Amino acid sequence: MIGMYKQVPPLPTPAPLDFDAQQFVRPDREFAVSYNWSWTMPLSYDSIRHHIDAMAEGGMRSLCVIPQPPEFRPEMSPTYLSPPYLSDDYLEMYRFAVEYALSKGLTFWMYDEAGWPSGMANGLTCKEHPELRCRNLKQETRTLKAGEAYVPAEDAVAAFSLDRQRLAAGYTPVEDEEIWEYQINYPKWLNNDYPDLLNPKSAERFLKVTHDRYNEAMPDLFGNEIRYFFTDEPEVPGPAWSEGTEEQFKAIYGYDLLDYLPALFSSEDLSEREQQARIDYFDWWAKRYAENYLGQLQSWCHEHHMLSVGHVGGDDVSDGSGKYSYKSIMRALRKFDVPGVDAIMQQITNRRPQSVYYRFGDRYIPIAANHFFPRFASSAAAQTGSRYSLTETFGVYGPGGTTGFEEMRYAIGFQLVRGINVINCMSMGNGREGTGVAGVGGGNIPEDPSYVHLKGIYNSITRQCYALSLGDPVVEVGLYLPIRDQWASVPLREATSAAFDAIGYKLEGYPCPFDVVDDDFFGEAAVADGALTMGLAKYKTIVLPECTKLLDSSREKLEAFIAAGGKVVQVCDQAPTIAIKGAKVVALDALEDEIAPVVQILALKSEEEPVHEDDPSVRVLKRALPNGATLYYVFNESMGKQDFTLRFNESKPCYRLDTEIGKVRRLSDTPICREEEAGQTDLVLSLCSGESAVILFTEAELESIAEDPARVIALESTMELTEFTASRTMMVKIGDPALEVRYPTEVFQPMKLGDWRAVYGDDFSGRAEYDTTFALPENWKAGSSLVLSLGEVKHSCEVFVNGKSQGILYAHPYRLTLDSAALKPENHLKICVANTSADQHAHAGLVDRWPANILGPYYDTSVKFSEPMRGGGLIGPVTLTVV
Repeated sequence: MIGMYKQVPPLPTPAPLDFDAQQFVRPDREFAVSYNWSWTMPLSYDSIRHHIDAMAEGGMRSLCVIPQPPEFRPEMSPTYLSPPYLSDDYLEMYRFAVEYALSKGLTFWMYDEAGWPSGMANGLTCKEHPELRCRNLKQETRTLKAGEAYVPAEDAVAAFSLDRQRLAAGYTPVEDEEIWEYQINYPKWLNNDYPDLLNPKSAERFLKVTHDRYNEAMPDLFGNEIRYFFTDEPEVPGPAWSEGTEEQFKAIYGYDLLDYLPALFSSEDLSEREQQARIDYFDWWAKRYAENYLGQLQSWCHEHHMLSVGHVGGDDVSDGSGKYSYKSIMRALRKFDVPGVDAIMQQITNRRPQSVYYRFGDRYIPIAANHFFPRFASSAAAQTGSRYSLTETFGVYGPGGTTGFEEMRYAIGFQLVRGINVINCMSMGNGREGTGVAGVGGGNIPEDPSYVHLKGIYNSITRQCYALSLGDPVVEVGLYLPIRDQWASVPLREATSAAFDAIGYKLEGYPCPFDVVDDDFFGEAAVADGALTMGLAKYKTIVLPECTKLLDSSREKLEAFIAAGGKVVQVCDQAPTIAIKGAKVVALDALEDEIAPVVQILALKSEEEPVHEDDPSVRVLKRALPNGATLYYVFNESMGKQDFTLRFNESKPCYRLDTEIGKVRRLSDTPICREEEAGQTDLVLSLCSGESAVILFTEAELESIAEDPARVIALESTMELTEFTASRTMMVKIGDPALEVRYPTEVFQPMKLGDWRAVYGDDFSGRAEYDTTFALPENWKAGSSLVLSLGEVKHSCEVFVNGKSQGILYAHPYRLTLDSAALKPENHLKICVANTSADQHAHAGLVDRWPANILGPYYDTSVKFSEPMRGGGLIGPVTLTVV
């Protein structure tokens, strides 16, 4: 067996945090959204300063550089980064960027590759070491003529008849016969040799040419100012055939894997013996992927007082352990200090699931599944004792990486309520010319119209991440992922994954938070106080879908768990294949009787049909704080506004943490919060699609303000504003060859509310200022509140009254309570509205200007993704209400 090259103890787990009001206002940088900064163009000290200044001005507080040198993928979206990657000049500029960012209040994450996937170091890992190249098997069909002796090809490892009988060299058919020959293949990643990540020498070499080089340039910053090293989608092209595979496998499992090669390629039903061979092979693969690559990177980070963060490729589906490189999603993620998932391809959207398609060659693949896959990362974090799990998100949500803030809010909240609390966003680039405006590195830049409003949602997300890092997660249910069934055969993989998903959707709808568990977890978890415990995880109930390959040791652990007071529920329509003594066997529709929801949904009124059948789409996460307080994160996952009443098993005073303004609002003794019975509190909430509420029950005395009046009582408009003038203040044009930005001085003209394309044209991307005046309503009096509602805005804005900013609005409800101190008998209202670059991209004609291989593989798809972001303006109606 090939073991890890080094084992370094993990860094100490930080103690759980209590709520701190000052931290909530402006959380530390570790809770801030980190933006990926794509280096695709030549670097200079002036350009580095310019970009970081703009980031700091935009409110960003954390960066992660993704270098993309010319060698990364020259045939598709070529880049022009210089100095050369990892050269002395490059490292000198990199250190300058880090130090300058720190001086401006930003922190840095390290990224371990040039482009992606991680491991090849832009070809340096295998350069001068061809023995480290990855190897896999390919199945070739050969025809032997009657009487022709079989002579193996040079790289052949075995041959079989089509009925899966192994053939020896010299085999001679009586008549013409087709055979399968299995040959060693050396796949590349585009132009680079990709290393064999199952070979520990590859990781050792990769660390030497990347991590060690960075450390030599910045030894005083590693583990001090820089805490994270990001690993991105390390690949193992399959079926993997690492050097020594045959010998290692036989030494471990006691039989010859070569006898079962056809089973590794088969998508059909297999015999029990063939299934076991697949299970053993993928188990062998998964251990080496986790230990020999991810484990080595993690150990290097620990040795340098850093944390290993990142994700694996294909982590957004339930059956990935049977299909993708990692082979065991939970085993791989538990090798990260901060495990993550990838949501850059509209896997999550505020549009209907299965309504968004990614173009792959001549096929369109539905990808907007809104699946609960973020739980893989948060579960792994809890089980290893980590308090953090991350998402790498956006990127291909709109042209140049730009996404609408409403969709951004939805996608982030969708992941936060499933336990994610570290956000890494794609992306912004250092190029403004040529294809730099079209590629992944083109979005979230100061030249984008809505960039000035980014800090509004940025600050809210940062406060949410802080809140969801408090205390410990309260998750009492573990849902078993039948990874061994996924390994055994394709039909079993499909059946068990569908059963797993169906149970997961049911649990979420109750609502009941759950973690994902596997056989590895059962092997390591301890039975204590009627729970299965490991790290921060403590499960009182384990739910199993119907499966056939549960390990005997797992069954025995579950039976011991039941004997100690735990609960195991097997979900199937008939007697389960594997009987577990003491387990409760129920049909899916009866699962609700066995699972207690984290809160009760007493009433629900929704504007939309449920996303899943009988699903209220109200998701809830719960965390327990050291001082006895309890925090709940409530998220509206539906496609429309919902009004609902939740019953919490809580009697402590109730507060809402207003993440938009960084204030604590007291809910107790308001019309929407009441104690119905001893130990129970009912809370009435109204949330738009993608909107969340952070609720805190605590005996601690918190300085608080009154709840937003618009959330406490139903609003009836006092006054409608219809007369506006408008003037454009910014115009963006995708020129040839560069991105152009103008700040015109236009005369204000009367402007009707509605989509401004009717006035400014279909290709206008930019900003405009809407002006009007209003007198205080007659029923206004001292102590009253005046609520401004904008109805609909496309897509974000900042509101000013008498020259004073009232706040940024970027998603429904476009509503705020005006500052009473700013009001006068006669008032000037200014609304600065921005759309996105979507309209320019839709009309710039880049697909006609450059061939697809120059624009890159994502551009056409991302323009289609951005259709909901088309248009702009103050749509209205605009109303004022005295409360």
